[in-house]
Amino acid sequence: MKKLTLTLLAVLLTLATITMPIVADEDLDVNTDVELTKEQQAELEELYGQMFDTHNQIIDKYVEFGVYSEKKAEKLKERMTEKHSKLKDFGYIPKWFDDKDKKDKKHKR
Repeated sequence: MKKLTLTLLAVLLTLATITMPIVADEDLDVNTDVELTKEQQAELEELYGQMFDTHNQIIDKYVEFGVYSEKKAEKLKERMTEKHSKLKDFGYIPKWFDDKDKKDKKHKR
């Protein structure tokens, strides 16, 4: 049962990772003015924690299978930690592309 749960989480995480850039490019109608309650934030924190833990396990497997180097794995894990930190700072409200100017500048490197 645990293996099935981890497999399902891995599939969901993979799908989320694949579709995220597609969704991010669209104009999202996200209400960033909402303030979640402490209970709602705690629930999201738990879910995101599970997702990041599963993602870390997947990265570790890639290292084990020789797909990623240790250096690459650490870099990916650091980026995930930064993302989780930003989510906490935003009160678990997705504000990744709240500022269109920043998005445009970021992609014009």
